[in-house]
Amino acid sequence: MKRNWQKITLALWVLIVGASACTNDSIRLRTKKQAVIVENISSDKSSVALQVLRDDIIRVLRRPDAHFDWAGGPMCSYRQEKVDFQYRLLEDTLYVTTSALQAKLNVKDGRLAIYRLNGELVLQETADGGRSFDYVGKDNRQKCYEIQQRFLSPQHEAFYGLGQHQSGEMNYRDKPERLYQYNTKVSVPFVVSDRHYGILWDNYSYSKWGDPREYEPLSQFRLYDKYHQEGALTASYINRKNPQDVFERRESQLVYEDLESIKAFPKEVNLSKSLVEWEGYVQSDKDGDYRFLLYYAGYVRVFIDAREVVKERWRTAWNPNYYKFRYAMQAGKKHHLKILWQPDGGSSYLALRSLDVPENEASEISFWSEMATQMDYYVMAGDNADDVVAAYRYLTGKAQVMPKWAMGFWQSRERYKTQEELLATLAAFRQRQIPIDNIVQDWSYWEEDQWGSHEFDAKRFPDPQAMVDSVHALQARLMISVW
Repeated sequence: MKRNWQKITLALWVLIVGASACTNDSIRLRTKKQAVIVENISSDKSSVALQVLRDDIIRVLRRPDAHFDWAGGPMCSYRQEKVDFQYRLLEDTLYVTTSALQAKLNVKDGRLAIYRLNGELVLQETADGGRSFDYVGKDNRQKCYEIQQRFLSPQHEAFYGLGQHQSGEMNYRDKPERLYQYNTKVSVPFVVSDRHYGILWDNYSYSKWGDPREYEPLSQFRLYDKYHQEGALTASYINRKNPQDVFERRESQLVYEDLESIKAFPKEVNLSKSLVEWEGYVQSDKDGDYRFLLYYAGYVRVFIDAREVVKERWRTAWNPNYYKFRYAMQAGKKHHLKILWQPDGGSSYLALRSLDVPENEASEISFWSEMATQMDYYVMAGDNADDVVAAYRYLTGKAQVMPKWAMGFWQSRERYKTQEELLATLAAFRQRQIPIDNIVQDWSYWEEDQWGSHEFDAKRFPDPQAMVDSVHALQARLMISVW
């Protein structure tokens, strides 16, 4: 009876609002799967669905048409609970209310805000709605879009999550992060605010947290070499054994980041025997903070205005790394820049890019994705961080407690080249009475021309089963990497 009353009441509200001069009479309101759907938002004719999953979780779906994909993606595995909630349309605002949250959607411009029942604001889209759908083409006959959603955020709000990255950052406030999977990078599009709410962005394409613009080469600045000649920095390639032997040239950008771009290194230089120094001045055309993105392999240090902004860092050339830092620039001032680099071998990588910090960053957060058929995200709120994480576990599945042996020491190196080498290493740990629970066989255990076959090279690993049995006999486990 209650459900019928809601439908009748909703129909009456729709009739009343349809007659109102302040609301577009083409707006359509309907319900499905515990969601309230608004079609033909006045500002852009898009559609929005607010789906109640639990009292503390509201799913938000947006798309240019009204053909929602309710199944969502593989990251979410929840079973939808039956939840009592109320909805009503008053003037231009749709209210969806649970026992914990209330969502308010302006049906004219589509702007959404979510509150706790005590009136405290949880999350609100920017004044202009903050959303974009840029058509990029079709995939499997479905229209696909590059999407972005921006939200307002108090200046000192902190955000944690996003997975495991390599720049040593914990609080991702004002710190953009690119989200993709890599062997040293685990991306999870989920953030937890210190204001006790979370956002799970349900998208599987290349995505970004924060400012979605790409970093630009140093040539965006006015550059001067160390002799104050405009147009480039001075690059000095120094022979490590004979420091008086220096090859010097001017370089207008520092982008040696892949197998193609490193061909631009001077052919007169043996990189593996060199130290490289870039020196000069950079000048911006406006005041403000600038972000810098350093990509490196080998040893590197960076100085700006004689201040060491990047202390010595090292990374092997077969697995380079990114490091991010900021520096305040003054318009028209020539800031002295010096980079010291010792390459890791004859094929190594070094790139430095930069990007100005947008004015709205202090008051906004954002998610962006390269491709989507719809925008799909979940907002959850609680009394503390544990409540938010519990809601995340409800959506994605419970985190299993790992077996006791997995909590112990794991021995891993770049790879063990033979069965004999792996077993000898494990035996040495036992002989020295050094506790160990797991040993890792990393890549290239297959034949040289059989990358990714996952079949052991019989010459180097003559009896894989016997190897596994021997590891177990030494009271350890074996993990084999899958490439």
